[in-house]
Amino acid sequence: MWLSFLETVNMWLSFLETMWLSFFETMWLSFKKTIFYNTMIADGRWLLIPKGLGVTLLIAFCAIIIGSVLGCMFALFKISRKKVLNIIADVYVTVIRGIPMATQLMIFYFVIFSPMGMSNAVLVAIISFGINSGAYCTEIFRAGIQGVDHGQMEAGRSLGLSWWQTMYKIILPQAFRTILPTYTSEFIILIKETSVASFIAVVDLQKACDNIRNATFNAWIPLLSCAAIYLCLTLGLTKLFSLLEKRIEVNNLVKRFGNHVVLNDVTEKISKGEKVVIIGPSGSGKSTFLRCLNLLEVPTSGHILFEGTDITDKNTNIDVLRRKMGMVFQHFNLFPHLTVLQNITLAPITLKLQSKEEAEENAMRLLKRIGLADKANVHPSSISGGQKQRIAIVRSLAMNPDVILFDEPTSALDPEMVGEVLQLMKDLANDGMTMVVVTHEMGFAREVATRILFMDGGVIAESDTPDKIFQNPESPRLKQFLNAVL
Repeated sequence: MWLSFLETVNMWLSFLETMWLSFFETMWLSFKKTIFYNTMIADGRWLLIPKGLGVTLLIAFCAIIIGSVLGCMFALFKISRKKVLNIIADVYVTVIRGIPMATQLMIFYFVIFSPMGMSNAVLVAIISFGINSGAYCTEIFRAGIQGVDHGQMEAGRSLGLSWWQTMYKIILPQAFRTILPTYTSEFIILIKETSVASFIAVVDLQKACDNIRNATFNAWIPLLSCAAIYLCLTLGLTKLFSLLEKRIEVNNLVKRFGNHVVLNDVTEKISKGEKVVIIGPSGSGKSTFLRCLNLLEVPTSGHILFEGTDITDKNTNIDVLRRKMGMVFQHFNLFPHLTVLQNITLAPITLKLQSKEEAEENAMRLLKRIGLADKANVHPSSISGGQKQRIAIVRSLAMNPDVILFDEPTSALDPEMVGEVLQLMKDLANDGMTMVVVTHEMGFAREVATRILFMDGGVIAESDTPDKIFQNPESPRLKQFLNAVL
């Protein structure tokens, strides 16, 4: 009986195998008759494409490195107090940006390097594109450096650091976070511009497709294939860089309580390293917007993406994502039955992110940082409001979050205690923490924010830098609000 059953199974397996082989053979024979096969696959022509793509990426990656070095150097020249360095940088940027890339490439190859005996077209292309990219990186880096508060340089110099040490250790790291979106755009543009490398016989992606076109006398398949590869490459890199840049993306967010619309179609993006301060009159939707960012308030509609994950999706484990998104509340919300140390270590230990020893060591380090190590074993009821709020911030920091949300962190404090909490928040900002802060502290907003959102009537009525918000407000409602609070 078993032998008969096995024979039947083997017979059916053989039949299915024959059918599948016949199906794929028929499909393959049909495919071999297509124009695409005759153009791209026959004679192994498609192998030219990965080789050309490799050359394109090699030129782009090497060129952006050269361009970054040159851009940083000439950006420092442009902001230097030495006039001769300013002139050198201005001439470099003006000349390079004023001549088409194809013309520059041929000048470097035929006029400069060929007479010197350098015939490696790929190397010449790398140097040429690197020099060209450097001119654009110069302006990107200059804008980033000058966007850092001048007080940062003074603070560094006051500690005894040299100008170069302050620039390297303090200014450039802050500037880089600001320029990252523009810098990545320059790299993506550079990849597309390398297509003119074929002018000096570099067999890059564009040239590979041209060779196939010339060999087959078929233009549309090789050119459309080339366009599709460039499109996929640039879209993929854009998506990758956007994930690196963005922490939070809000799309068409609506929140209703019954018939009352609190948030009305809000769309906003918050990038890595930003300090976004939200201001506005009471009832404008500020706190509701903030609480929606980690789903403490569930939106009525819309989507919120945190580091690429849609937290409004019912299949998303919001508890996991909240570990990377700290929250500091208006009324502290410390756990009164636990000591200060236990408040800080509860989540890391319970979620098994750290051992008890590691969590307590980290907590003590954070408490020492804010000068409250002596309060580790007391209960929250025995400490002041300012101390409670600083401990609440430390509790969030103990989770090593990527973003911290602050919901009016000083509004419940006595005026004398506000300063110590704001100072800790400024320290976090200087450390590069991504922060979203709802506050009525206009001085803090002016000093710390990289961007200010003004909310009114459930919408973001205005979004801009602190200087523009406070010095040149556009909307009459914002002017009215600032006149009332300043």
